[in-house]
Amino acid sequence: MGQNYSHTVSDNFQITTLQQFLSSIGLSQSDYDTSGNGQVVKKCLILKTAVSKTIFQKQFKYICAPYLLSVVENQFIQVSVKKIFMPLVKDVHRCGFQIKSLDHLDFPSLQNASEYNFINNTVKNINMPRLQLTHTSSFLNSYNLISFIALQITEIGQSCFLDCKRLKVVIAPKAHISNFAFHNCPKLTTVLALRQDFTCYCNNCPKCKGKFGQCIENGLEFYELERTKFLQNAEDSGKFVQLMEKEAQFYGYNREDQNQEAVVQE
Repeated sequence: MGQNYSHTVSDNFQITTLQQFLSSIGLSQSDYDTSGNGQVVKKCLILKTAVSKTIFQKQFKYICAPYLLSVVENQFIQVSVKKIFMPLVKDVHRCGFQIKSLDHLDFPSLQNASEYNFINNTVKNINMPRLQLTHTSSFLNSYNLISFIALQITEIGQSCFLDCKRLKVVIAPKAHISNFAFHNCPKLTTVLALRQDFTCYCNNCPKCKGKFGQCIENGLEFYELERTKFLQNAEDSGKFVQLMEKEAQFYGYNREDQNQEAVVQE
């Protein structure tokens, strides 16, 4: 294949526990346990409910929401955040995140990423083992993004990776690629997908330059080399999510916050 991305893929296979996340941002377990829902502690927003409809405008650097199941529309578009811990989130609605400072994505339960969700972030490697669908421009202009791994995804949305100029690897063996998905992705060399009959006119991607067939060959070779690692990651991630779901039930956090309608918290 002529490319070595093993270290890139390995970076994606690190499961982060609540304790590890707290430690990485300078919070203790006691800080978390004594905090209130919606409180900002040492620059970290802490959410302890399964559902929150609050639109946040406060400035904080981290979000710790171990039991949150869904991110509502526009919920975190006016904040500056570097790290997020949301292991049970299954859906991120339109413009749920638009965070340029975000440099780490860890969503082991995420199944649906709507339009314009993770645009302009600085994440280098993304691994989403349960993701099934992306929509228009989900990762638009993620200028540091190098690799994207999503073994269960069935559709890569239109213009999904538009202007991801450093993107090299996309492994999505069950996915149909929509039009313009790799518009202006000049460094893309390795792709695995089920269907590749898409359109692009950027003149600056492998599809436009007639090299996409080689990308697919590279993707097949890469997947075979890393197959065991992929499957082990999916299994480990599944076990971790199950543990978090049981913990949520045990602590009784599968409840909504007090806000039945979307509100703005300044």
